[in-house]
Amino acid sequence: LAVDAFRRLAAGLGQGELPEASQALSSLAPALLVTAPYLAAFLTQHKDERTIRQVAARFPASRLLRDKSGRRAWFTDSAGPWGTGEPLLQGCLQALGRRDSLTVVSSLAQAPSGIPTCRNLPPIGHVALPGTPGHSLPVPPLLDLLELCEREGFDEIVMATPGPMGLAARAVSRLLGIRLVATHEVDLPAAVEAATGSSGLREIACAYLRFLLRGADAVLVPDAAAAGDLAAHGVEATRLRQLPRAIDRARFHAGKRLPGYWQQRLGLPHGCTLLHVGAIAATDGVPALLAAADELSRQEVPVNLVLVGDGEDRAQLAERWQSPRIRFVADLPEAELPRVYASADVLVAPGTADAAGHRLLEAHACGLPAVVDERSPLRHLVEAAGSGEVAAGRHGLGAALHALATDAARRAARARGAESAAAAAATWDEVVGVLWTAGELVAAPAAPRARAERPAKEDRTRRLA
Repeated sequence: LAVDAFRRLAAGLGQGELPEASQALSSLAPALLVTAPYLAAFLTQHKDERTIRQVAARFPASRLLRDKSGRRAWFTDSAGPWGTGEPLLQGCLQALGRRDSLTVVSSLAQAPSGIPTCRNLPPIGHVALPGTPGHSLPVPPLLDLLELCEREGFDEIVMATPGPMGLAARAVSRLLGIRLVATHEVDLPAAVEAATGSSGLREIACAYLRFLLRGADAVLVPDAAAAGDLAAHGVEATRLRQLPRAIDRARFHAGKRLPGYWQQRLGLPHGCTLLHVGAIAATDGVPALLAAADELSRQEVPVNLVLVGDGEDRAQLAERWQSPRIRFVADLPEAELPRVYASADVLVAPGTADAAGHRLLEAHACGLPAVVDERSPLRHLVEAAGSGEVAAGRHGLGAALHALATDAARRAARARGAESAAAAAATWDEVVGVLWTAGELVAAPAAPRARAERPAKEDRTRRLA
């Protein structure tokens, strides 16, 4: 019933029929009626959890009541190797080492590999995304998630996605009284508009994001610009905390560069190598990047384009864009990624929704300047560091690529800015320190108001007289 209601809701929104979408929400009533006793039981048993933590934070003698296990659950929709938030998750796991204080919780048809602490609960169904044929979102099993989090005794939930698992994280946090910390990795309204081209759906995404993040005790943002964007969407500034961008400098650096790497590995001709790393999706501006690179080749500008990553659109795009200077690489080992960065010349990030910039910072550490879209949240980082070019929309992408591909001096100057930006980044240990204390900075209950002094008896008698 719930999956069918969500499908009707998505279809109604995609067609712009709000009455139909409203009726879809009303059809959730039978599912809510069936599950109401279970949800009420969870809520009743844990209704005092937040109050107990606030009391423990105020009175030192009660500090032992603040946490139960010292463990956290990381809720994610995309624990695959090319997800936007994957570098943040992997960096935190690396910093934590063998400690089992972080459990990754997902709801995917196939359990993620390479994450020993992952608990994957199969979804109860999938909902097609409006305006994006072939793309769907899994619907997680809420009752199973509640049972898992209650049994494991998590002290905090990290909501690392605005998708269905993010919504489930908000519900679990509310019902079990668990602290909720949200990470802002994706500009959801921008992603919705890029996928559908609808300003109306963008406004609906803004309202949803505001509802989602208002349920969090703290929202972690990468920089002041992202904080300003969320404040413009209606998220209270008191909830926002800055989570610095981090890089593993021992792993990512320009010394990994191998001359002739792409000629030996992929048989590419000599020229300036443009690199795209991440999910291969039409909604991330990849078709515009392919068209711009192909146009440069037609103008006899010696550029190669390598797209590293996988995605539902990869096979279709690879079939459409067959060129001796364009290569798709889907099976790259993670250990080889630093050499891939360092052996290229320019990173291209044409998407408009990535707010985290992990891949951008990895490339910067390896000496690569970048080209980003003017609507991208990452433009602030690139402009402040002088580490690349800002393309004036999809039509200006070719001009920005041409400027770096044909001007070696300009490219070298932008590369110096890139390395400076990477040098100022934090370490993963510092990121974990911020992440692990953000939820504990929740405001304690307001201090009781001081009682007003009662007037002396003579004064009261005088006033009565």
